[in-house]
Amino acid sequence: YSDFALFFRGASGRHYVALVVCLVLMPLNLLLEAWKWQTLLKPVEVMGIGDPMRQVCYGMAGAFVTPYRIGDYPARVLLLKDKSHYVPAMTLAVVGSVALTAVILMLGIPAFALSFTDFQGYFTGNGQTYIWLVSLLLGVVLLVLALVPFMGKRYGIKYSDCGIILLQSLLRYLCFSLQLWLILYACGVALSPMVSIVSIPLYYLFVTVTPNMPIADVGIRGAWAVFVFGQYMHDVQASIILATTCLWVINTLLPVLFGAVGVR
Repeated sequence: YSDFALFFRGASGRHYVALVVCLVLMPLNLLLEAWKWQTLLKPVEVMGIGDPMRQVCYGMAGAFVTPYRIGDYPARVLLLKDKSHYVPAMTLAVVGSVALTAVILMLGIPAFALSFTDFQGYFTGNGQTYIWLVSLLLGVVLLVLALVPFMGKRYGIKYSDCGIILLQSLLRYLCFSLQLWLILYACGVALSPMVSIVSIPLYYLFVTVTPNMPIADVGIRGAWAVFVFGQYMHDVQASIILATTCLWVINTLLPVLFGAVGVR
């Protein structure tokens, strides 16, 4: 903690600006998720943006107190006006979850392949193995992407809306990726553009595929962040953990508090 205090006392104005911008992007992050939730529920219940925003925050509160975040969508559904919409809304929520997972895989898997070839040299001199791995990973990406319109059509979502849902997921992904880059910079971990393109998608890929519990979420995120970003910068483990903890507070804890207060 003394190191953290020393850093912030000596931080420049640019570091504080990055921290403020990261905080300001939090409502945009929630708005993009609320917009996607609004699009998902079109076949069930038409709403303005206010109700989806409230439901998203309450869903995050439900996820916060349940194992593996399974309480997110059930908590959102409980705030719908018509109880008969609960079951179809839950099925539509699966489409939204798959859409975000598809975006994370679509960007994270190529980053995973690049991390082996460019930084570890694992496939040096073994081109056939590299081609096979990349083909397999791209096949997984295409399969997950194909699931979105397939499931969406089955649950009454138009193909055009499925494309919008994927775009909304991509925009939200870019938003919280930018937040991560800003908070890392604010905490003294300045990543170059090329390193950011590989490391940030890789970090979110590892976090997504790792089962976790709410009580361990911060620790898991911090551990993966040190593992991923620590290979590019040395002796900044404390700053990396501080950055991921701050981002967790901004993007998880604050919306949870908003959700709890908003329902009351």
